[in-house]
Amino acid sequence: MILQALKEYGDYVKPPPVEGIASDAFADGVRIQWLLEINAVGNFHDLLYRGVERLGPKKKKIISFPALDKVPKNVTSDRSHGGNPQFLADNLEYWFGISAKKFGQKSFDSHIAIAKDFADSFPDDERAQAVKKFFEKLVAGQVLAQRRGRAVDRVQSFFAKQPPNEVIVDRRQRVIRQVEQYFDKQLTDKIQVAWNPKPARGAGKLVIMARSFPVKNAKERIALCLQQDNLKPVFHACENLRLFWSEKYRKANAEREKPAKAGGNPPCLCCGQAKPAVEPFGTFSGLADQATSLVFTGKPAYQSYGFKKGEIPNAAVCLECSQAVIRGLESLLKSRSTSKKFHLGRPRPGEGEKIPPVIFVFWTRQPTEFDFGKTVEADLETVKRILESVHKGIPREIAEKQFYILGMSESYRRTMVRYWSETNVKEVVENLAAWFEDLRDRFAEYGPNYKPLSFIRLCQVTVRQPNQPTDEWKFPPFISTGLFLSALLGKPIPPPVLQALVNRVRIVTQTEFDPQNSNADYKLKPARMALLRLTLNRLMKNNEQPFDVGLDVDRREPEYHCGRLLAVCDAAMRWSNSSERGKPGKSTVADRYMGSASSAPCSVLPVVYRNCRHHLNKLKRDLPPKFLQMEILLDEILSKIKSYPVTLTPKEAGVFILGFHHQRQYFFLVSRYAKLKKQLKEGSLPDENKTELEALEDFVKRARFDASLLADLPDEEAPEAPAAEPE
Repeated sequence: MILQALKEYGDYVKPPPVEGIASDAFADGVRIQWLLEINAVGNFHDLLYRGVERLGPKKKKIISFPALDKVPKNVTSDRSHGGNPQFLADNLEYWFGISAKKFGQKSFDSHIAIAKDFADSFPDDERAQAVKKFFEKLVAGQVLAQRRGRAVDRVQSFFAKQPPNEVIVDRRQRVIRQVEQYFDKQLTDKIQVAWNPKPARGAGKLVIMARSFPVKNAKERIALCLQQDNLKPVFHACENLRLFWSEKYRKANAEREKPAKAGGNPPCLCCGQAKPAVEPFGTFSGLADQATSLVFTGKPAYQSYGFKKGEIPNAAVCLECSQAVIRGLESLLKSRSTSKKFHLGRPRPGEGEKIPPVIFVFWTRQPTEFDFGKTVEADLETVKRILESVHKGIPREIAEKQFYILGMSESYRRTMVRYWSETNVKEVVENLAAWFEDLRDRFAEYGPNYKPLSFIRLCQVTVRQPNQPTDEWKFPPFISTGLFLSALLGKPIPPPVLQALVNRVRIVTQTEFDPQNSNADYKLKPARMALLRLTLNRLMKNNEQPFDVGLDVDRREPEYHCGRLLAVCDAAMRWSNSSERGKPGKSTVADRYMGSASSAPCSVLPVVYRNCRHHLNKLKRDLPPKFLQMEILLDEILSKIKSYPVTLTPKEAGVFILGFHHQRQYFFLVSRYAKLKKQLKEGSLPDENKTELEALEDFVKRARFDASLLADLPDEEAPEAPAAEPE
């Protein structure tokens, strides 16, 4: 059950108890924009900005705020009606009553009341008294500012009734000046705050003691600090504040427990004990920009199912367990090792995301040596540890540990559970090992040059790449979530992923990497072909033969051999039209006909083969060994195609593309095999290439290649590939 698993994890990550301190009363990783600095007698000193600027994509300025830990939480989850401050670490509504809502003054008064209660609880604490004096001067400044405005208005209304002449105008100005001077003297030791929503150019919206500050909106948060603490927030420097807020948090949460009914308290779903159920359940941070409700029963949409407000028939959880659930969920969302977020690109400034992001959290009941977050990101050392553990065997005490995965998204401050699964560590490790094994597209073991394909790289090959390398990538949710669940849980990849891969191969006009245009996409990206092979294998039925890494001449699918035919015709054209003797030219047949041939082979391949005969006649004259190799391949391929398919489904089109890739790869692997064979004969073969030679010998045998042609065939190196593609 979700709540039980989260409660167990929340108990595990609970910090060591400190006498008098409630750890759940404080939040970590809080984003606070400003520090309000006062002196020991409560006078305003400065308002300091905490933002740190750095250059992002396209040299745009990105502002980040160092996270603050141990920040007081609001005592209850509901802040929609005001009066629920995060003590000394809240927004302008709670600091100065500045708000577009009607609850601004209520929120401001509640903050003042808590500050007074804090000072009264600790009369000997100088920080508590400084906070109280600050709010007293702030209130006095607001009162005098209001009186000053009313006095000026009365003077204006009085003189407006007098007949207009120079004497009256001069007297009015003199009286107004005297009134303002009187109130200025009264406001000397008071704190004056004003909010100007439309400031002059170069001025800020927030004005404190005649100084303007560039606060953008009233939602920006401010933390209080004293001069003597060197910019250390009060809730960090003052131990008494933590004791005070812990006690207030305990009392407020105790009131959330529903009193027992005539039949007694229902058993808690997490601990099983008969305790009062907590209402409301509580909110957590990390899923969206604002706090989100995990269990929500307050809206009419919930009550329309027959449930009454205040009843939680499906989530009767006691206070202690609900706090553990929230604690565990927030801890999972903060760590990259236990969470993964998928969203459809970043929205434009001022716009919200049209599709809410999906966040997966995953964890084990007890800690293990595997970092599953790094494994999904294809960290080399972590992937090697996963692969080695499968080959050597996982200890039983680790293999049997429970593994949980929870997918969530936010909608109107409510949590939507997208996915939930419960398994064990052994199955997850085996699934991840099978995932990376299936993605391997090399004829070598996992040596020092092994680079596992990262999750983001696989998502990138399914969509159109941005115009600029620094632009944001945009992935449909079904691609990112489908690949993620397939990697961890071994599930079949969603069919739309296969359609996206086929579309990218059809749309992209460039077959191989072009070093002169390194940012351009090309059809046969290694990551794209590896994902295509993995997708086809996982969509197959049990009685179907999976696709191997290299060419398989014994396959029965006609579309596979149609793809091979296009690759041989393409190779014949490249060799016959080469500008340099003994070297192949660039591909044009695949660039021109791949899209139509993978959709309707019957209408394209006969024309391509007819044109190929002209290129073969030229090869017969200029390069007989290559002509002989092509003829043997064509005879073998055509013998397995009884008739050209009229149209191809997305799955059959994927098989066609994979056949093209395997046949094209065949030419490069044979050339590589000849090179290594020559080095072995001369005694100069490096030790690290011996395993590769063994794999190539097995490949050549399965491909039924005539080894007598090796001596006469020209060398054909694989096309150049980028050293490191950006993710």
